[in-house]
Amino acid sequence: MKLQYRGNSYEYNPQSIETVESEITAKYRGATYKIKQPVNLAVPNSAVNLRFRGVAYIKGKNSGALLSRESRGSSINDTEAAC
Repeated sequence: MKLQYRGNSYEYNPQSIETVESEITAKYRGATYKIKQPVNLAVPNSAVNLRFRGVAYIKGKNSGALLSRESRGSSINDTEAAC
């Protein structure tokens, strides 16, 4: 789908997710409906190297958030001495 926002054109291709109706029913403002759940939910399992304000860290499955102070050029001892 071709879209345009503030003069910039871009292509939007949303992922289609295959769903099936479950046995769970819900009610919203008096209307009853069945909840749809995804058939196969793809979860990325690789870690991603990210950087925020000069600090590098790894985010991903089973990696948590690992900070790296070396990327900023300061160490823990330098920051403690400044206090």
